[in-house]
Amino acid sequence: MSLATQAASNGQLDFFRNAGIQTSAHSDADFDKLASAFGYLPRLTQYTDASNLVKKREITAGFYMVTGKDDRTQLGEDIDVVPVAWRFKALETIPGQKPRSTTDQNSDLFKEIASRSGQQNSNCQAGIEYLMWVPSVAKFCTYLMGSKTSLKEAAKVKPLIGCPVTIKTHTYENDQYVWQGPKVLEASVPPSTLPDPALMKETVDKFLNPPAEEQGEPQEKVESSAKSRKR
Repeated sequence: MSLATQAASNGQLDFFRNAGIQTSAHSDADFDKLASAFGYLPRLTQYTDASNLVKKREITAGFYMVTGKDDRTQLGEDIDVVPVAWRFKALETIPGQKPRSTTDQNSDLFKEIASRSGQQNSNCQAGIEYLMWVPSVAKFCTYLMGSKTSLKEAAKVKPLIGCPVTIKTHTYENDQYVWQGPKVLEASVPPSTLPDPALMKETVDKFLNPPAEEQGEPQEKVESSAKSRKR
């Protein structure tokens, strides 16, 4: 079901819905294709206690959010997704500096960022980035699993490509710290929406062959796994 169909069933005025008006000669897939042609894919992010949005109480710690160029959609602690494809990704987001990122795992930039990604508050992540279909918003999103915790869970996603997956916010702890991170499970229900096959193929092609200018892609501050000491 597309977002347009969801709107028609959820909030559209009865007189408009009952009139049976065709609002365009083009399909929803054509609209989605053009709407995403000149922009970057939305990002799926889990926000931790370290996030400025959490500190400002704009989102709850552990919640997931889809962020695009002009919109933000909160999804909650547990999300259902369909992983579609994967690639390597290294991302550096130092405050006050232009973000740097690369999908070339053999590049010097990738190795540089990866060498610092395990350091706390380094603003660096390096790992696996998935292209996800998010049924609740009927969108393709990128999801970077680049922290130590999320990298372990990333290995569980790969065998489930093309299958419905649930990603939960889980509280981890060891002798010193308590922190939140993703936990991957097979979904118990089928996805509520599915992508148009032609749009999916084109989106996967774009994801696997990013343009050079993506290296300067605007990004928000890395939401690394914030660890708080046990008291």
